[in-house]
Amino acid sequence: MVFFRAGIYRVARFSLAAAGGFLSLPLLASDSPRTFFNKEGKQIEAQVVDVLPDSIVEVRGVADGTLYQIPILELSLEDQQFLADFVRMKEGGGASPPVLFFPDRLLSLETAIVGSLTLEGDHAFPLVSSEASSNDTVGAASLLKRGRVAAFSHSTFTADLVEKSPVARDLVLNTVRWLGDKRSPKVLLHGRSKGMAIALREAGFELVSATLEEITPETCDVVVLSGALVFPDSTISALRHYVEEGGSLLAGTTPWATQNKYANFAEEFPGNRIFSDSGISFLPRSLRDGKSLRILESNPVVVSAPGITEPSQ
Repeated sequence: MVFFRAGIYRVARFSLAAAGGFLSLPLLASDSPRTFFNKEGKQIEAQVVDVLPDSIVEVRGVADGTLYQIPILELSLEDQQFLADFVRMKEGGGASPPVLFFPDRLLSLETAIVGSLTLEGDHAFPLVSSEASSNDTVGAASLLKRGRVAAFSHSTFTADLVEKSPVARDLVLNTVRWLGDKRSPKVLLHGRSKGMAIALREAGFELVSATLEEITPETCDVVVLSGALVFPDSTISALRHYVEEGGSLLAGTTPWATQNKYANFAEEFPGNRIFSDSGISFLPRSLRDGKSLRILESNPVVVSAPGITEPSQ
């Protein structure tokens, strides 16, 4: 048996912020052992004992009976799906909320020309890509210190698209649920987005009335920024502090529309300043092949969002 180099922890509980609530349901042990692989190909043959609230799966090694606790997001996608299916099968035993796993779905845009995101590091993962190329990321999520962040590279995702497309509405609402780690998080919506406000209310989310400088993780679970990100330095600093202290933020903005305003877009664009160190960066270019998008359902937003919405067809 080959042990994971840095992903397994004996007995002592390990809280992985990167997984951030990937699976949050206490479960009973599985009946048979399984060979688990991490993303580097290292493996361990073990039996699932429990899926813990802080995104850790507890397993018992077949070779020596030792208990190990493994950060779920360090496992292969096949193992992540196995654990999602494991939770679903145990749902009859009282597990709540249910964990669902969906196949990829396509999302067609009529007129919007989406922008592009780049991802790096261990925590950032894609939500949406161009159907033409999986390397062209349009939506993504990640961690930032104690908080969570997500971004879509066109403001339509947090505006009229949630009214026009049930598929987009499911995606955005489940992203907000993942960010807030609640079925009905408290949300501050910034920007003129009537469609987004209606979608949030219909989903049972509480809308918070406050300024961006006033919010705290205690008073607001998720901030949704819809539209152009034009903020003074004080607001950018306030948003950074809010997320770093445990708040969550979703930005739906069109970065290429303001590319000429910044001599150094990577460092000066407000979105990049807010998302700095999260592994998500906005690029100053549009995707001409971005009319047909693929929602990548093999990700923690879909697998773990509390109270997740069944996929619309």
